[in-house]
Amino acid sequence: QVDCPDLGMGRHTKWSDLSEAEFLDVARCNVEALNRALQEIPVEQVRVHVCWGNYAGPHHQDISAEHVWPLLGEVKAKYLLLEGANPRHRRDVQCFEMAVRKGYFQS
Repeated sequence: QVDCPDLGMGRHTKWSDLSEAEFLDVARCNVEALNRALQEIPVEQVRVHVCWGNYAGPHHQDISAEHVWPLLGEVKAKYLLLEGANPRHRRDVQCFEMAVRKGYFQS
């Protein structure tokens, strides 16, 4: 498992001073670096964990999964692990289904 909280939580923590577009550019660079690091590992052996953080405060600054699904679809991994217990992310499943229909994820 590769833990990549930066692809979700990084938006409202480390890169909170960036615009959403600028953050997505940083995240895209991180995905490219991750894919280079994983190039010798069979895709079916890779699970990537992305999260928006586990803390007591509100998640009102979280980037919508709708904006990161296209990027997460580029990660060289067969499995993607996301927490879904926060009500702020109740639309994530619908957005994922839309991302699948758009072709961001292949089986």
